Amino acid sequence: MGSGRRAARAGIDIGGTFTDAALEAAGELFSAKILTDYAAPERAIMSVLNAVATQAGIGMADTDPLIDLIRLPVEAGAALLLKQHAPGEFKGSLRSRGVADVGAVATSLGGGGHRNAAGFTFHGTPEEAAAAVGALLTR
Repeated sequence: MGSGRRAARAGIDIGGTFTDAALEAAGELFSAKILTDYAAPERAIMSVLNAVATQAGIGMADTDPLIDLIRLPVEAGAALLLKQHAPGEFKGSLRSRGVADVGAVATSLGGGGHRNAAGFTFHGTPEEAAAAVGALLTR
């Protein structure tokens, strides 16, 4: 990566009991393990990614590429990454493999983009943002 960002690679395993992540950054390997949340596996993914990013000293400004990692699993027709920018304000990044028109979803939420990549700003909680996106994706 250019523009002062450090290159990093991450892998995630959602297992039976634990969700594991490994992150390689600046020639070092970092890992973390947390209990899998079966009701909301996306929470386990984001929690374990946050844990390894913190270990590696990777800040919020360096997390934009995570949306593409979340989108990689075949089961993920669309992916949402939320970053808090101020209390109650979240920037949402949406990606799709072409199954869902995330540009239309973002436009409905006051943002924009195209069919496979889009973004928006949301005022509320992360749960409310995820629910709003989910409702629009299932229309």
